[in-house]
Amino acid sequence: MGYKAYIKDGSSVVPFPGSEGGSVAVNTLTSSGRSSVIAAGTAFDVPTYTVGASELQVWIDGLLCVKGEQYTEVSNSTIAFTFDLPADATVTATATTAVGATAFTTSVQASASRSGPIASGELYAVPEYTVGSSMCEVYLDGIRAMLGTTWEEASSTTIRFLTAIPADMEIVAVCRKVS
Repeated sequence: MGYKAYIKDGSSVVPFPGSEGGSVAVNTLTSSGRSSVIAAGTAFDVPTYTVGASELQVWIDGLLCVKGEQYTEVSNSTIAFTFDLPADATVTATATTAVGATAFTTSVQASASRSGPIASGELYAVPEYTVGSSMCEVYLDGIRAMLGTTWEEASSTTIRFLTAIPADMEIVAVCRKVS
């Protein structure tokens, strides 16, 4: 399904990068109510995406999964979970791709091990994105952290946490920019 997407940019609403002169294709698959466990390593169908382009996001019961940790890419339409997935778990997979004249790139960064917490007010490096465009999402232990409440934009490659982040809390930044 293709459509023209819009985002809030400051006080105005503007086309989502990639939808000018083209469209943004967003395809979502939700799988729930299965009768059996999905064994680790078993191919699982997802919407078509470009392997390695960070176009795919996968959630289990609403928590964001990290590629390489909870799943691996098998092909442009399948992934494999790295653990047995219970039959009652809900999987949602969304592929977002630019179609047309303008494209955007998505970069996903998972935090490395830290020896200590990140202090409130401390800067944290993220993949490059357009500041003020709503094109950076931050997840803490798989739960989306809200801009303005948990973090704020500092530059096109850094954010500032507004609360302390424990050393054992995983940080995933999903950032997009026009390419």
